[in-house]
Amino acid sequence: MAQRERLRALLGFNTTKTTARRSMVSLLGATVLGQAIALAVSPVLTRLTGPAAFGVFGVYLAALGVLGAVASWRFGLAVPLPDTDEEAAAVMVAGALGALALAALTALLVLFAGEWTAQVVLHTPSIEPLLWLVPVGMLGVGLTDVLSGWCLRHRDFRPLVRSRITRSVGTSACQLAGGVVVRGSPIGLISGDVLGRLLSVLEMARSITQAERGRKLLPSISRVRAAISRYRAFALVSTPSTFINAAGAWAPVLLLTIWWGPIAGGLYTLGQRVIGVPIGLLGDSAGQVYISELAARARDSSSAMTGLFSKTAKGLLTLGIPAGIAMLLLGPLAFRTVFGPQWADAGVMVRWQALALVCQLVAIPLAQTLNVLGYQRQQLAWDVTRLTLTVAGFAWAHYSALSPVESIAVYGVITAVTYLLLIGLGWRAIREREAGNTKLTTIVGTPP
Repeated sequence: MAQRERLRALLGFNTTKTTARRSMVSLLGATVLGQAIALAVSPVLTRLTGPAAFGVFGVYLAALGVLGAVASWRFGLAVPLPDTDEEAAAVMVAGALGALALAALTALLVLFAGEWTAQVVLHTPSIEPLLWLVPVGMLGVGLTDVLSGWCLRHRDFRPLVRSRITRSVGTSACQLAGGVVVRGSPIGLISGDVLGRLLSVLEMARSITQAERGRKLLPSISRVRAAISRYRAFALVSTPSTFINAAGAWAPVLLLTIWWGPIAGGLYTLGQRVIGVPIGLLGDSAGQVYISELAARARDSSSAMTGLFSKTAKGLLTLGIPAGIAMLLLGPLAFRTVFGPQWADAGVMVRWQALALVCQLVAIPLAQTLNVLGYQRQQLAWDVTRLTLTVAGFAWAHYSALSPVESIAVYGVITAVTYLLLIGLGWRAIREREAGNTKLTTIVGTPP
């Protein structure tokens, strides 16, 4: 109990009667369980599949990560903002329809250009038949985004908790079954991920439907059109920024696979699976509560946004430093022991990203500050900068004949620098917003 209270205090959420703190702990608990399940099955999966299969899985995750990030046209982020639930429901429907349309468009691209993409662009022919799972996964991501926005609007984190657990259990069970049935193939890894996402959507939709039973919130077509018009900045400005942001985040596995082969991509993918544990435990959970609180305070013209930002950053830094030190000291030995000798280089890659990990842990929960406060163009500039530096760094490493591990060392430095820049931009945006002491109005128009 003392450790739980210490975690709550470190993260610095300060709402009435510790409501946000309890929400944080609930989400954290669900994420802990989900990450624990994923980690528990990982040593078995690595021995059933191998680095090459993980490389193909990494390419799928990269495609889904880039396209799925914009599946709802970022309307999920807008759901908490309207003054009425009727308007918020219209925004949610707009995002769901957008996700369906984008998934259908992606399916057409797979139909007509799937073979060319797999063989010419990705240099991974074995992924061609599995590309059909990308549109399905995209639909799951997009629906999860808008449904999560509704939960955040009402500060009801129970559906988020249950959906995370459902997704983790479903994903892990299917991946294990696929690994046993089709040993050495990535199909179990990919199909398990898709199934877990769909189960998560169904669980969240069920929870929200029960909570809103009796309320007539289904919007008319005209209301949906009005919502799209009012919050068009999310589709026109935030969506391109998010696409570029996701491309910057997933570029490493794509570039490693293209220039160094699927084994290098697989080593990196497993490393990110492990690094994702502290990021998932702290970054994602803290980020959702932080966004909810920041949006509420911005709507109320509160002057408490600076304190929320700084306390969240300081708390995450305090918790992130030990994780970075552990990665630095134990990476290669831990990977060799837990996942098998062929995965030792994945631990070396993680070691070279220790500093970047700490910066990510602090920056990721705060990453939506610019979008929430209406500074989408500054966010876009940062996204372009990171993607450019990432591609340039890997290109330089490739043409300099560096090894995959050495290329990750270059990338680790780039990541640390860019995330420190993002933290600085978020801090400046909050200071400017508080200095103006205005309500959140620029979120739907032009940033100041």
